[in-house]
Amino acid sequence: MSKNHTQGAPAPTINQIHNDLLRLSLAIGAFADMPEDIRREIAETVAMLREPVGTLRAAELADLIAINWDAAASEEVDQ
Repeated sequence: MSKNHTQGAPAPTINQIHNDLLRLSLAIGAFADMPEDIRREIAETVAMLREPVGTLRAAELADLIAINWDAAASEEVDQ
């Protein structure tokens, strides 16, 4: 049993898994399309975690990318 599946909690549905995988792939893919300064900010944040990128959970990395992507988009709208 994975550490994310709690005993007694219902297993995720195929639709939930599909949507989670899609969200992760979109977030990871978005990294390449970000402006370099935003990519570097994300890299600096990951560096502060003092963990190799390969040891980060995919969801953590996707959330970090999505948060920075949303912030960059907000800044562009404000300008």
